[in-house]
Amino acid sequence: MLWGDKASFYACGFVSLQDTLANMQGRHYFSQCYIESAVDFIWGYCQSIYEGCAINSKDAIVGGNPGYITAHGRLSPNDSRGFVFEQCTVNGDDTTFLGRAYRAYSRVVFSESELGGDVLPQGWDAWRGEGHEHVYFKKQKLEALNFLFLSLKLDTIKFSLGLYGPGPIST
Repeated sequence: MLWGDKASFYACGFVSLQDTLANMQGRHYFSQCYIESAVDFIWGYCQSIYEGCAINSKDAIVGGNPGYITAHGRLSPNDSRGFVFEQCTVNGDDTTFLGRAYRAYSRVVFSESELGGDVLPQGWDAWRGEGHEHVYFKKQKLEALNFLFLSLKLDTIKFSLGLYGPGPIST
């Protein structure tokens, strides 16, 4: 579980079955990391940026249910937190959702990323049939194989590494 502020991870691997990265509090930055799991494997309440990461969804062993990559929980519309995936690749063994709403104001953005054919066409799912009320899920400039993009009315959030990241980044 990540409770600290401005935590950064470079070229790390995170592998488990469920709840792999519990982003509970603070701001986190992941660059060139490998993240593999089956259910809600990137979840929590914080601000996290994933840049150039490889995300692999494994078969869930829970009765053939689809996998869920993210489960973000934001409690109010004034909350600035969310997950941003920039230039990532998403692959897997089975059908998977990009995420599901963990709270009423969940916010997740996949930008300029590549999605494998295992990602379900609708992309997002509600939590136990609820959670679409104020959810913000965004897909932009994605390359996908066998993927149908649905038109959703979504506002654009402004983000940059300077605002949400751990500090200056040099390459």
